[in-house]
Amino acid sequence: MKQFLFLITLLSINFFVTGQQTDLTLTKGTKLTYEVEQGTKAYQFIMKITELGKTVSFDWEMTAPINKSGSVKMTAEAMKSATALFNYFNDGQTVLAEETSAFISRDAYKSIEDNKSVTLSANGKNGAAELFEVLNSSTSEKSGSFYIDYIKPVNGKDLTFETHILENADGKKAIRVWKNAEFPLIIFMETDFKIYLTSIEQ
Repeated sequence: MKQFLFLITLLSINFFVTGQQTDLTLTKGTKLTYEVEQGTKAYQFIMKITELGKTVSFDWEMTAPINKSGSVKMTAEAMKSATALFNYFNDGQTVLAEETSAFISRDAYKSIEDNKSVTLSANGKNGAAELFEVLNSSTSEKSGSFYIDYIKPVNGKDLTFETHILENADGKKAIRVWKNAEFPLIIFMETDFKIYLTSIEQ
């Protein structure tokens, strides 16, 4: 009985600590580091948030072997209702009025919450839109993938991200979106490349 009570106590403590760790608010100056795998290339995509409100902006850089840098600004309308994801960057400043990057729009997030699905183009505004559905469990019947808890360091301390996991019809494309209605950050995406969040610094 003592061993059983001890186990329950440990589980309770772990639950409490994890709950504390899921408290995260993005702010101006937040630095997010992603790993990117594209064909035979692997590099980091590092973004620093410079504006966070109805509009969202960030500076970015890609490490070797890509070696590019620039900035992205998403207009208020894009952050509200865009259904296309901008994923291919060129040096310099980019202003997005019909697409979002690193985030999905607030309307898209609302569709995920309300309908358990959303229609998105993962290849920009000129790409084909397709339905992404929220998985009911951590195991995908479409792809056979098993999605573990998403735990990454924030300011050096591990944080468990609560996410929606979405897949397209054949399970070959996947997106994990942080459960944050105001700033729905993409923390993992696999299309014809893979990108995943590895750390956050504030």
